[in-house]
Amino acid sequence: MKPHQLRERFKFILTGIILFIIIFSCGRKPPPAEFSATFTISENENTVISGTLYVDGWRYRMNISQENERISIIVNRNSEWTWLLMPDKKMCTYLADDDPENIASDPFLGLRYLESEYDREFVGNVKIDGYECAEYLIKDDSKKLMTYWESTALRFPIKIIEHSITDIATELSGIIEGDIDDTVFTIPKDYTIVGQRWTP
Repeated sequence: MKPHQLRERFKFILTGIILFIIIFSCGRKPPPAEFSATFTISENENTVISGTLYVDGWRYRMNISQENERISIIVNRNSEWTWLLMPDKKMCTYLADDDPENIASDPFLGLRYLESEYDREFVGNVKIDGYECAEYLIKDDSKKLMTYWESTALRFPIKIIEHSITDIATELSGIIEGDIDDTVFTIPKDYTIVGQRWTP
């Protein structure tokens, strides 16, 4: 093969590689940002639950104190399992993401479940606490099920309203962007796994 033919072939191969990288990069959805925040869940504007939230890419952890008991929920959105930790008892278990109890206790899982089952409609753009957000409505025909606002910068919902007999709102506040320590999502070695016979 002559030198000019080698050069042309090399250019062809290089162009193909560059196009593949561009297409692959455009097709991949970037992970959410890393941040911590306070969250509140309220019904009729009365706070029912409050806690802290840690988000690290596709993982998040919710720490809740309820009825004198601490509970933590660890979710990896690329997995089908959710860890439920009981720090005071040094025990943990896990549930499937589509478990009704799991969906009811975690508003972010509830949102993901409704998105997979019903229609989502883009409403518009709005700013909440300084963050540009896309507003979406999830509905079943004409019935409103949920409205949520997802930050375009954080790639995470910072406000959710579940439309039922009474509106139940989940809101983030005091957002601090920055790296989250990996130990936040680690199950302590001295915890006992209950309720299941294997680990996911």
